[in-house]
Amino acid sequence: MKTLTLIPIAAFALCVTQAYAGDDAGTSNAASHSNAAMASESVGAPSGGTSAGGAPVGKTRAEVREEYLRAQKDGTLEKLNAEYGGE
Repeated sequence: MKTLTLIPIAAFALCVTQAYAGDDAGTSNAASHSNAAMASESVGAPSGGTSAGGAPVGKTRAEVREEYLRAQKDGTLEKLNAEYGGE
């Protein structure tokens, strides 16, 4: 008798969890957009943008050079070179 009660409850729980599984996509998508924005502002991070055709777009040469010069001025480059044994 107990198994006849547990089977519909288990089926109902399975249906409910599947119904709510799609709701997480909206919240995690918003979180990933904010993470991508933070990553693109940091030094040396990939831009994460896409072109109109959907192909990934990197930084321009001028943007990379600007980040390099900024890292030289604020001491980040020397710190990383000392830490990792660079030039």
